[in-house]
Amino acid sequence: MSLLRFLSVLFLALTTQSTVAAETEPEEVRQLRWVQQANPITDAEAAVERKNFVLLGVRGYTWTIPGTEESRKFEYREKYGVKLLEGTGDVILRVRAWTPY
Repeated sequence: MSLLRFLSVLFLALTTQSTVAAETEPEEVRQLRWVQQANPITDAEAAVERKNFVLLGVRGYTWTIPGTEESRKFEYREKYGVKLLEGTGDVILRVRAWTPY
């Protein structure tokens, strides 16, 4: 096999595998990738223009709305609504079913 043909096959295999991996990416991972690349000011301004005042929250021992007073989170949830980002929190979920030893 020529070097050019080998490199072509290798490139095709690598690009196909990454495309399949991206298509099967869990929703939690997709949301967290969005957070990494988000621009909070721009996103907030765009949401206000759309009259969307729902706040983003994260999970932990309990849920919280970053940048707000913890004592007011229920008031904010009632007034604006809260969307909790999937994949946040301190609970580790197993992908495979439990298997007895």
